[in-house]
Amino acid sequence: MSTFTRLSLFLTLITLGAHCLSANDAATHSEEDSRRIIGIGGAATEIVYALGAGDEVVAVDLSSTYPREVMSLPKVGYIRAISPEGVLSMNPGLVVTTESMGPPAAKEAMKQVSVPVVWCPEPESPEALYEGIALVGEALAQEEAAQALVAQIQAQLAAVSAGTATWSEKPKVLFFLQPPSMNRAGMAAGNDTRADELIKLSGGQNALVGVTKYQPITAESILAAQPDVILMGSAAGHGASQGNVDYLVNLPALQSVPAVKNGQVLIVPMDDLSFGPRLGQAAKSWSGTFAKSVPPAK
Repeated sequence: MSTFTRLSLFLTLITLGAHCLSANDAATHSEEDSRRIIGIGGAATEIVYALGAGDEVVAVDLSSTYPREVMSLPKVGYIRAISPEGVLSMNPGLVVTTESMGPPAAKEAMKQVSVPVVWCPEPESPEALYEGIALVGEALAQEEAAQALVAQIQAQLAAVSAGTATWSEKPKVLFFLQPPSMNRAGMAAGNDTRADELIKLSGGQNALVGVTKYQPITAESILAAQPDVILMGSAAGHGASQGNVDYLVNLPALQSVPAVKNGQVLIVPMDDLSFGPRLGQAAKSWSGTFAKSVPPAK
């Protein structure tokens, strides 16, 4: 760590410590008062709500979009660009977040504050989700509810797995985080992405071979991959639109691609990739889509 970085972190911690002291002096809470929870990260916030503490959430970050009531709450920035001062200005009694928080200096500062912070693992696998639920359940004194929630998700994923085990083959799936258009190539999911993990959980296989993370994909690459299903992520205000679908399916070079020929170029909610408590539901939905492209058993 450079001298400048250490100095910046030291000054930030001094500021945060002073803020914590002033916040504690300004307001005291009895045991009956709300814990004043801040959720940072879509999965973390959803876990809090799923464990019955949603009425104690006073603020969230911009990636937290579910359940609907979080949209009206104050925002404390975006999980990968958090300002610790902004978080603490809400006088939280508990912060629930994930290891995805950034930038690094802000994350390190949040690990030093006196306010309790629950650090869930990065939400990128069922196992990470289960660990996060257990950690939040312990912090909220809702261990039994956490165990029940984990069991529910496990049962949902097991049902999806049992259903896809009967398929004659795994359909090849291509997922676009950023949809292709006339002006740019799309950003598609390779290995080591949540999209890749969800494709596998849903009974498919990633159409991109030898690609890691999200990479720009040309029409030529799509043609070479020959996906059976093409999914485009969409969220409020950004992501895929019907125009992106129309652009792709009308490209002359892609008319022999199975997904294009069979009308399997589809828009899906971006928060299917949140890897929160709705993971089992997302896998069931994607699996239902994939099933339409599975060849009949011989």
